[in-house]
Amino acid sequence: LHSMATSITIMPRVLIDRRPVSAHSHSGACKVGALMFKTHVSSLPFKRGRFPLATPVRASSSSSSSSGISQITPPSLISEGPCAHASAGGGGGGATTGTGTAMSAAIALALLATPQPALAETVAVGGVASAFAAYGHYASLFTIAGALAVERVTVTAKPTKEQLDRLVAADSIYGIAGVILLGTGYMRAKYYGKGWEFYAHSPVFWVKLALFAVAGASSLLVTTKVVQAAIADNKSEDGDVPEFGDALAQRMIKVINAELLAFGAIPLTASLMARGIGYNQDFPWQAGAALVALPAVGLSAKYLKEAFDTKGEWEK
Repeated sequence: LHSMATSITIMPRVLIDRRPVSAHSHSGACKVGALMFKTHVSSLPFKRGRFPLATPVRASSSSSSSSGISQITPPSLISEGPCAHASAGGGGGGATTGTGTAMSAAIALALLATPQPALAETVAVGGVASAFAAYGHYASLFTIAGALAVERVTVTAKPTKEQLDRLVAADSIYGIAGVILLGTGYMRAKYYGKGWEFYAHSPVFWVKLALFAVAGASSLLVTTKVVQAAIADNKSEDGDVPEFGDALAQRMIKVINAELLAFGAIPLTASLMARGIGYNQDFPWQAGAALVALPAVGLSAKYLKEAFDTKGEWEK
């Protein structure tokens, strides 16, 4: 608001006064107009690549970069505009510099006074989508933790009909929430977060995915036995509920405990990753992908084999 008020006070005088000015005065006026333009544009909430006029550039090592304000300047309007011509022309003065000053002032004033409805709509739509993606990500993680907690207290050597149905429901919710967690995580990493280039070079990000892969692979044991028990229960003609047995029930509980630990560590890795801890531009993403793929494939094969080799009481 301060910069806009200043522009309303200064710019009309600059536009009206068309008398020839010196190169020094012209350079000062150009700098004022460029500064107010930069301040106005840098205060707008926009995402990189979606602003129609300005092009974000890497901050230079000059004193302006140390102020923390991004230098966002359309090269065709400022860097190569009348100010640049005035600087190159030296003390040309005359009507040319007066016209250049007026043009610079007009550009800055127009940009300050012109509303940006398209930009506001773009930011609003992107913000809503980002918020829903974040909500789905967090909600799915909490849902997984809840489903695992239900499984942990429900698994027993001799489940009742209600307990077996509860296990089936909890495991189904766990699977659906896992898919949502993975999908929203991809959306946040690709579109709504810090950008794939940031995550790809963050070892903590790959550790986070490795924890998810370990938890998902180990869940195959519990899911397989619950599905087998549910199928046996549906086929049972005498109404007897399939029993897991003490050994299998204890093994399932240990696996569920490990899954809870893995998912409990994911928020910690997410917090470290978001703060850039461990980020290394030279870290190859292929190494991170291998860190995720190897345990995912290896543990999936291990727990599937164990699930089919370990027999429940109804299978003996």
